[in-house]
Amino acid sequence: FRWIGAHDRILDSSQLITPRCRERELRPDLSVQSIAVTALPDHPSQDLYTAVIANQGNSAAGPFSVLFSPGDGSATTTRPIAFLRAHDSRAVNFIGPACTTATAPTVTADSALQIHDLNRANNALTATCPASANG
Repeated sequence: FRWIGAHDRILDSSQLITPRCRERELRPDLSVQSIAVTALPDHPSQDLYTAVIANQGNSAAGPFSVLFSPGDGSATTTRPIAFLRAHDSRAVNFIGPACTTATAPTVTADSALQIHDLNRANNALTATCPASANG
């Protein structure tokens, strides 16, 4: 700090030093934490995919979409999420082609980039197919 008088003459000066501080990151951090694959007994060519979408960040997120991309090239599906609190999660269900290692689907949170997400590297996850489905 400087106190300046008439004719730009320095009257006094002082320097203050404070300890370092860290500001908390406030952005949401959406992630696909897991994808459960469940066979549909009445539809052997399809499976139920339950994706757990989490917000690991320190503020709420929404609205945004969750994209289901079948690995066999068939049509994608989206599900809207209106609001997801900080440190909360939600299960989202999709029905798609039966899971095989070669055609495992991918689920992507905020595929349309609607949220100012802290870490986009964890926004997508590819399903791990049950061992019996890989044949």
